[in-house]
Amino acid sequence: MNKTKLIVRALDIGYGACKFIRGLGHNGAPLTDSFPSIVKSLPDRSHVSSLSRRDTCVITINGQLYETGKDMDAAFDGGSNRTLHENFIDTDEYAVLLKSALYYMDEETIDLLVVGLPVSYMESKSAALRKLILGKHTVNNKTISVLDIHIVPQPIGGFMSLVKQEDIAPNIVKIQRNLLIDPGFFTVDYIAVRGLKEINDLSGSTPHGMHTLLTRICEYISKDFKINYNNISSIDEGLQSGTFTLFGKKVALDKYVKKSIHVFKPAIKEITNKVGDGREVNQIILVGGAAKYLEPLLKKAFPLHPIVLCKAPQLSNVLGFQFIGELKAQDLIKSGDKNAA
Repeated sequence: MNKTKLIVRALDIGYGACKFIRGLGHNGAPLTDSFPSIVKSLPDRSHVSSLSRRDTCVITINGQLYETGKDMDAAFDGGSNRTLHENFIDTDEYAVLLKSALYYMDEETIDLLVVGLPVSYMESKSAALRKLILGKHTVNNKTISVLDIHIVPQPIGGFMSLVKQEDIAPNIVKIQRNLLIDPGFFTVDYIAVRGLKEINDLSGSTPHGMHTLLTRICEYISKDFKINYNNISSIDEGLQSGTFTLFGKKVALDKYVKKSIHVFKPAIKEITNKVGDGREVNQIILVGGAAKYLEPLLKKAFPLHPIVLCKAPQLSNVLGFQFIGELKAQDLIKSGDKNAA
């Protein structure tokens, strides 16, 4: 192989946010970046000129003009422009988010892009995702070429982020049996693994993610303030920043979270139905944006297990994807076979 180093990037397109590795710092550490998963359709090109100062991407897919990017305001979106259903990956909106993330990366040629899929979509969606990503993408007069991709189950990314974070030896990783749980914006993904291999089909995705908590909080706020409130994006932003306002006044969200946390019980029930009491599992590893909200319920469901909450759980998947890509790139360079990705 001619190259001694491959350009590796990672991408985690979620229902709540699109997270990606923008580039590498001076010390080689990955630089994370993100923008909200909000895609707005535009009526025609005449509307684009007024948006020239916005840090967004304007993309045409199947004859329809769309806008997305860093200057999309989640608080004013209200959740109406988020795509929340199981066929998200097949939508124009997903393609728009993908192309925009590639635009924001600091490379015009990416040798290996690592992306994740919900565990239940690995068989059915991998081929279509590969077809969508490979090749050239032109966005805002910039052309980005993706030469190869590697697709992994989303919770594996979080696990590999932990492996790098804790510098866990490869021989230890190979023998451990772990239950990986990734509560994201729309789905809660889970997979039992030994090393990086699934154990006996103990995996799945359940649509009881963060959006169920946000929706229930909106219902309580509507009741208390005697209004019709459904802005899940603003609630999500408030939980992340620690500050939420209505009518210009601060509103404490903690009490609403405590009243709403039970919405995750169906997800916990599905997981316990699959893995039982988990007596053969060494530990439970939690990643994803809603990880801290699921943790107390998991402690009740699995009281005898150590439960590990990854640092920066919202970024753990994409950081793990990048680590996986870097390891794979090393193997490809050694073998001289880049097409093995």
